[in-house]
Amino acid sequence: MAVAVKTEKLTELLARMSQWPPSSYPAYYMIKNSLSTQNEWPSINVYIDNACIPECTTVVVAANKFHHPPLDRTYFMYSTDNDRLKTVFSSPDVVNWDKEIMLFQAVPNCNRQVVTEMYISHGFMSIVINDTVIRMLSNSSVTNTLPPGFTVGPLTPAHAEYVEEKWRTYRPIAPPILAKTFKHRAASAVFDPSGRPVSWAVHTEHGDAGYCYTDPAYRSMGMIKILRQRLKSNVKRGEQFYVMQTVPSRNDESADGNEKLPRASWLLIEKKTALL
Repeated sequence: MAVAVKTEKLTELLARMSQWPPSSYPAYYMIKNSLSTQNEWPSINVYIDNACIPECTTVVVAANKFHHPPLDRTYFMYSTDNDRLKTVFSSPDVVNWDKEIMLFQAVPNCNRQVVTEMYISHGFMSIVINDTVIRMLSNSSVTNTLPPGFTVGPLTPAHAEYVEEKWRTYRPIAPPILAKTFKHRAASAVFDPSGRPVSWAVHTEHGDAGYCYTDPAYRSMGMIKILRQRLKSNVKRGEQFYVMQTVPSRNDESADGNEKLPRASWLLIEKKTALL
């Protein structure tokens, strides 16, 4: 059975999860950032496999209304024991398997098979699979410069609608509620001389330098590198800073050294009956 973790126990749980880097980072930082906002954003429920936290092996984080509809609950996880993970997922109130569509985000490669078996057994099929590697960002300096008249500044909730509109043109998954993201998380953008954001990156709720985008006209200019460096300069001492990079194809893995890096997957699943 799953054990729901009370707020006052989450700090202890974070200490336990710190022993499982880096594949545990997405779930870890969802909890850490929720604590920093008194569970305002992200708003989460946390489940583990053992009430004795030093002995727990499995953590499932359910983020409530994290993305726009139809996604109303997004799942992050890490487990060192897949049998225990299966038990937690089978427990009442953890996953509502009656939903038509769900997102399992940043699923560690070591847990992906169990997640796949669970959703298939409940009549789901994957409609989007995005495979990534977890890559720690180095402290190397960035030498790229911006064109004349371009500036770097923060994204605010007022930019959310514009960024969400762009998001839908290049990502198959509904965006997070970016007005809340830009309120609570550091988000940097490059602005053209008219003040329009043309490139951006966010220190996301799950801890990576993500949600990145650059207008096609300004790509290959190193804007994302500049923005990630700016975000990294604001990271508190002791916190990890990483990126989750999409693996384009298996043929490219060896060249980039990706085969040696931890993997995580975005799994958007839908009921088979909904596709008929």
